[in-house]
Amino acid sequence: MLTTNAHYVFGTLHWWGWVTLILAFLQLFAAAGVLLGNQIARWFGVAVVGLNAIAQMFFIPAYPWWSLVIIAVDVVALYALCVYGSRANADAFWTDPDEGARAS
Repeated sequence: MLTTNAHYVFGTLHWWGWVTLILAFLQLFAAAGVLLGNQIARWFGVAVVGLNAIAQMFFIPAYPWWSLVIIAVDVVALYALCVYGSRANADAFWTDPDEGARAS
């Protein structure tokens, strides 16, 4: 449900939509790098997901429940990238997926 009378300190809902689209493409690039086991992509993903959580806070006046759900998903993704994103876990996953589950 869209709130039609949402007021923003700077920008408009249209402008924040473009920001979200750009962040989504950056998250796709980070996800591809994380799947390949690249540590730089992992930390890039942490930065981009953190920025996305902050950007979602600006959407709360327009989409309150959806924004809170996306912020919660971002927090889970940040936790996963920080805790389980090591090079050893990535190598174990690509060689033997069951071994990666046992290592955790």
